Amino acid sequence: MKRVVMLGFGTVGSGVVELLERNRGYLKSKYHNELQLTGILVRDIEKYQGRGADGLLTTSFDEILAQQPDIVVEVMGGIEPANTYVRALLERGVSVVTANKDLIAEHGLELMEVARNHNASVSFEAAVGGGIPVIKPFRESLKGNRIESIAGIVNGTTNFILTKMYEENLEYDTTLKMAQEAGFAEADPTSDVKGYDAARKLCILASIAYDKMIRWKEIKVEGVDGVSKTDIQNAREIDRKIKLLAVSTRDGSEIHCSVRPALVHKHSALGHIDNEYNAVEVEGDAVGKVMFTGKGAGKFPTASAVYGDLLDVLTGKVDMVLPLNDDTNYKLSKYYARRSKWLVRLKVTSMPETIDLVLGSFPIHALKLYRLNDLDNVFFVVETEDELELYEKIVEMKSRDFVQDVKYFLMYD
Repeated sequence: MKRVVMLGFGTVGSGVVELLERNRGYLKSKYHNELQLTGILVRDIEKYQGRGADGLLTTSFDEILAQQPDIVVEVMGGIEPANTYVRALLERGVSVVTANKDLIAEHGLELMEVARNHNASVSFEAAVGGGIPVIKPFRESLKGNRIESIAGIVNGTTNFILTKMYEENLEYDTTLKMAQEAGFAEADPTSDVKGYDAARKLCILASIAYDKMIRWKEIKVEGVDGVSKTDIQNAREIDRKIKLLAVSTRDGSEIHCSVRPALVHKHSALGHIDNEYNAVEVEGDAVGKVMFTGKGAGKFPTASAVYGDLLDVLTGKVDMVLPLNDDTNYKLSKYYARRSKWLVRLKVTSMPETIDLVLGSFPIHALKLYRLNDLDNVFFVVETEDELELYEKIVEMKSRDFVQDVKYFLMYD
């Protein structure tokens, strides 16, 4: 029997408790073993009474340590006190299962080293994609591949917002309120709508895929709070949808990671991922492109991933999936380095000068102009060798007196 304690008892924690009870008989018959929950750390016992675990609740971390657990499930979220608690447990040889992408993105490397030094492990399938199995395929099924690229819709809140903007022709502020009322967005949605949540998840995946330690604060991150109804309409006009896309590519020793609103074809695999659903598309040199999709959050989807990690610890099927050395033998590129098409939107005061500027900036065969009768919404599609080439042209455009604003979107096809 393995003694299990849990830090946190919110939505995901309650789902884990239910799965432990539901699968108790199966675990005994299949593995001749048991996962016994012995304690749950909460901030306020009264808040969580009546949820089927009253005798297990405590506000004392010392009481959790005194139970001498074999495994801890960390579902409290945030950096602190989660980091302090997890580190203390690892130093006692307690293996950790966590759904906390913030903790892994910020301190994953350090925690892996502590775990290695104390014969323990850190598992975090639930930290990326909720119930979608993504981490394990990276470390198991895809081991024979050199991963060339990752593209994902990994934040359900922003995907819900963008879906409603597209389907119901609404502005961002309206759909954010809808997401909050539906329980998909927090009262303070900053981490989601600014792209920070997606960036942390992307860097966890990229760190595993490339065997490098990639830090989310060092990559390009742009959220959805700047996407307007007009941007959605422009995308629709060319059969595209806007998605908050987490993208990473590897070309030689150069790695690119970014999170940004990007255009995907409405009939593509990513174009069909709507509302709170998530998807991760991976390209390997042997397998080609594969996609993992499903609900990226929620009580039972996330609890399912946590339970799977618990089973791996129980059966000894764990390893160190983050690199244990902070490898700097790579170049992290700010700009998307592959040949791509881009939608560029201009707000201008002179249409003749704008047309001359655009035609003088890009070769005519790589260019298609739209909306030449709307000074507030001139947009065009252009193909360039890489993002840097486009960016340099946009800097030049912004220097012209008649150009008031420039926005651009990657077209990920």
